[in-house]
Amino acid sequence: MKPLIWILFFSLSILAQSAKVIEPAKAPKDKNAGFVLALEEDMRITDDKGDFYFKRPNDIKVAPDGTLFICDGSQLLTFDAQGKFLANIIKTGEGPGEVKRFFRYKIKDKKVYVFDALQKKMIVLDYKGKLIDEFLLNKIMGIKKILTIEQGHYYFLNSKFPEEIYSEKEGVFYNRNFVMTYKGEGKATNSVHNFPTGFFKTRKSIGPIDSIVTLLVKDRFLYVYHGGDYKIKVLDIFTDKIVNEFGRVYKSKKFYLKDASEEAKRELKYLIGRDLSDINRFYQYKDQLWVVTSTSKKDRSILFDVFSLDGEYLTNFYLHYKFIPKTVHKNKIYTVQSGEDKNIFVARYKVKNL
Repeated sequence: MKPLIWILFFSLSILAQSAKVIEPAKAPKDKNAGFVLALEEDMRITDDKGDFYFKRPNDIKVAPDGTLFICDGSQLLTFDAQGKFLANIIKTGEGPGEVKRFFRYKIKDKKVYVFDALQKKMIVLDYKGKLIDEFLLNKIMGIKKILTIEQGHYYFLNSKFPEEIYSEKEGVFYNRNFVMTYKGEGKATNSVHNFPTGFFKTRKSIGPIDSIVTLLVKDRFLYVYHGGDYKIKVLDIFTDKIVNEFGRVYKSKKFYLKDASEEAKRELKYLIGRDLSDINRFYQYKDQLWVVTSTSKKDRSILFDVFSLDGEYLTNFYLHYKFIPKTVHKNKIYTVQSGEDKNIFVARYKVKNL
């Protein structure tokens, strides 16, 4: 074999080994797929006692010891594993350990990492809210999510708008979404992999076309969907390599307007007739990947696809929208709901039939 041909063959072999690509599945393995997921409530947290008040509880995380964290506006509320209120560990302000606005946090090694988007700073707390560290991230823009912290390096999911957003141009444009590694002292590197998402811009309106959906598994592997065909990519954030791609055959839903005004049609002209995002959210349940799809029934139940973490299409089930999890931890799901009295509560459920 000639040297040039051998080099080309060797390079292609290495590339082929670096990423596993699974052909889109036509159907799940489970012959009983399409069942309704059965849940049993085993904990409910309300603000009836007045120790705290729920406003819009959103980002819920569970620490390895069972401590529950609930982000609610400017609050980061903590509870023990039985749902007993512990404290609000966030202090608002501009002083040490204080934040003006936050909606991104990460639990790692018995620490809570909180990013303040307005002050461009990271604060590190223990579970009781005691300040451990604080530093500025002035040169770091577009942080969407704190992925993990490893050996002093911070891994973020970042987004960057194209220049057209600041112009008078109309049309469809694309954001860059990528993993950034912050190494301290203003030093950062960006992943070579870009996960673009589209948005439309008209004279009066701007809005998303695609959504980026991510989930970090084993604190290393980032599962990503960024619009278009039902395809999930897996990025090893430490080596910056795509290690797997998988999905399934899926009929996309299209955006349409019914009985809309002419002005609405003009402002949304770049959306009409386009495919909606096939995937809306990811969860890890035990050793499974749950995928929230765009498919729903008239009773407002949503179709969840279930894959192995390696990408094998196992089954699917329906779950009513009011039980859509805020997070899944081990074999429990956590939801935010409101009762007949309109009061908000957080409920935990165990799954009975999966």
